[in-house]
Amino acid sequence: MGLLKNLFTWGKARSDEAAEKVENSDPIGFAKQEIQEIEDQKNAARTNVGKMKAQILAIKRELKENQSEYDNTISKAKALKESKPELALKLAERAAETKEAIDTNEVSLKTLEGHLEKQQKNFDALEKAVKQANRDLKSMKSMDQVTKSTEALNSVDLEGSESALSKFKGRKERMKMKMDEVEAIADTKGEDLDAQADAALGKGSKGADLLASL
Repeated sequence: MGLLKNLFTWGKARSDEAAEKVENSDPIGFAKQEIQEIEDQKNAARTNVGKMKAQILAIKRELKENQSEYDNTISKAKALKESKPELALKLAERAAETKEAIDTNEVSLKTLEGHLEKQQKNFDALEKAVKQANRDLKSMKSMDQVTKSTEALNSVDLEGSESALSKFKGRKERMKMKMDEVEAIADTKGEDLDAQADAALGKGSKGADLLASL
């Protein structure tokens, strides 16, 4: 017996664990399903409330008719009590039957009103639960979006990005140095060209300067 109990407990635990894994795989989907179940219960409670209210109205109408008939019959029985006692007795018997119907109406009415109060409280609680569940579902969706965004960010190779950025900066610096070298060479060539021109014109030597001063 103890072994069977342990096996049952183990099997139930495994079943609960499996169910929990399935639920965790799609928490929003299961939340929507639960909300729909609560919504169905709320709609059923609303239907019951409507039916009970209709029954109460019908019983109240019947009670009013029975009460009117009872009062009218009793009035006639009293009026004929002395002059026509036999007829008055028949009216009194009819009034007694009507009084039984009135008592039945009142008991039924009291019972239904008690059930209606409970069913109305049940409906109000379910309606409140649906609103709260929808708010919770909205929060779950927001949390799910944040989780997915965070997972996407965490999947980015930050070290690789930093390495690529470092390589880009290094390449840019090398390009700048190359451009500086080219500009320096161009400036030097320009100076050499000016010197060659001065030499061709006989400028830039001490002998030429002395000859010019004579």
